[in-house]
Amino acid sequence: MRTQNLPHRWLVFGGSGAVGRFLLPALAEAGAEVLALSRAVQASELSGQRWLQGSLQHSAKLDAVLAEGEHFDVLSSLGPLDAFADWLERHPPAAGVRVLALSSLSAEWKQRSPNPAERALAASLLANEQRVLRISSAQGASATLLRCGLIHGAGTDRTLTPLLRFARRWPLPWPRAARGLRQPVHAFDLARAVLAAAARPELAQQLLSLPGPEALTFRCMLQRSLELEGLARRLIPLPAPGLRCLLEMAARGRGRISARAAALLRLYDDQLGAPAGWAQLGIPMDSLRRVAARATFDSSTGEVRNCQS
Repeated sequence: MRTQNLPHRWLVFGGSGAVGRFLLPALAEAGAEVLALSRAVQASELSGQRWLQGSLQHSAKLDAVLAEGEHFDVLSSLGPLDAFADWLERHPPAAGVRVLALSSLSAEWKQRSPNPAERALAASLLANEQRVLRISSAQGASATLLRCGLIHGAGTDRTLTPLLRFARRWPLPWPRAARGLRQPVHAFDLARAVLAAAARPELAQQLLSLPGPEALTFRCMLQRSLELEGLARRLIPLPAPGLRCLLEMAARGRGRISARAAALLRLYDDQLGAPAGWAQLGIPMDSLRRVAARATFDSSTGEVRNCQS
């Protein structure tokens, strides 16, 4: 990862998550000093890095560090945006500090969801993005928000990984008509994006859209991943006439069942974003990591083929 013109002192929230697993080693290699906050106890195995136990909601140890006057060049949030916006309101950044936070392309995609909880999530994301930008601007700090979609590559996501875990044990039925496209982005590339944004203060007060390098159906993503383990035959495409209509009705309610229906309903629709953010960061799209392997087993035909969508 490129680390030219990188600020030196970092405060990182969410460092033990998917993106943090790639960002922290890169910061160590660059010689940056890092203080990272985690709910669980973490061992400080990387040079120049310290861990504090706590959360954005309960961070007494971090509050003590800040009270002693410790200064940071970068505040980086790799976790929930709402909690970070709340924390930032309680601890306004100093002038000149870079504020970097991951957001979600769900802010765009879920605005028109039939499910009220998903619409509320989109509204919350939009509101908290503006809070982070507003608080930072008022203090003379420069904030950049990075919107991403489905994150892969760390095995900690709540969509692809649970399905793969199921398919390792049992056959996984899949509605044949669910052909909505996704642009999965690797956690490694999001770590690259955070580093690039930190070195570009000219991106202050901007929202960058960072979709992945290719548009794939969920079925294709599963096929690619399972093929690496010789398990592509576990994915069983099935005709499911009328399923989408049932999901549309179920998704309009409230509660867990409606939320799951809404999640399944999204499999039928494209969720695609403009990739302009990568160019603004100086990261070529063709350098981004793709999902698993190209060769996959097509269980509908019994042949191995290249999965393009």
